Amino acid sequence: MIYNPASGRKVDHKSTIHNCLFSFGIEYEIYETKGNLDCMNKIMNLEIDNYSAIVPVGGDGTFHEAINGLMRRKDGKKIPMGFLPNGSGDDLAGGLDMPIGDVNMGLEYIGKGDVIKLDVIKILIDHESEQELDDKIASNPSLKKEDYLRYSMINCSLCISANCARNAAPMKPYIGHHAYTIQTAIEIIKKREEKFNIFVDKESLA
Repeated sequence: MIYNPASGRKVDHKSTIHNCLFSFGIEYEIYETKGNLDCMNKIMNLEIDNYSAIVPVGGDGTFHEAINGLMRRKDGKKIPMGFLPNGSGDDLAGGLDMPIGDVNMGLEYIGKGDVIKLDVIKILIDHESEQELDDKIASNPSLKKEDYLRYSMINCSLCISANCARNAAPMKPYIGHHAYTIQTAIEIIKKREEKFNIFVDKESLA
């Protein structure tokens, strides 16, 4: 269990998790994150052979870090990952038909041991290949790989939806998922026009 105590809802579910897993006869360890990217770095460097699953507890940001940590492991090892939603939006949990903040349902799935496959989106920014990025980092150690390479399981977007997600972030600790509704209205009022080019296999779609 990788537990983010600062996630959106800030509801302490540790006793619920312990009681439920104890009733299932599942042994576990719990690690509380201490800041930004801690979840990602923990999973990247985890002695993964000692565990049968990784379960982040938090919101979409925590899940995003967890997926990036698993996908960026140098040894390429993977194990099943569960999700216990405790964020303000919980889009990933919603996409899996789990109600927002329903930790108990997530624990039930873990108890059953059900595993499903999910697609992961790989996003490479300003580079043609991951090898090109690695070479550039080798020559300039000040560059951070996570600034140019990300993995996503929720969605990727441009323009208004991306601006809503980014600009709603400062409001989320105070009003939760309502921040997205308010920011959507703000973005619509702006009537901002954005232009971009889309290439598929180096062929422009324009």
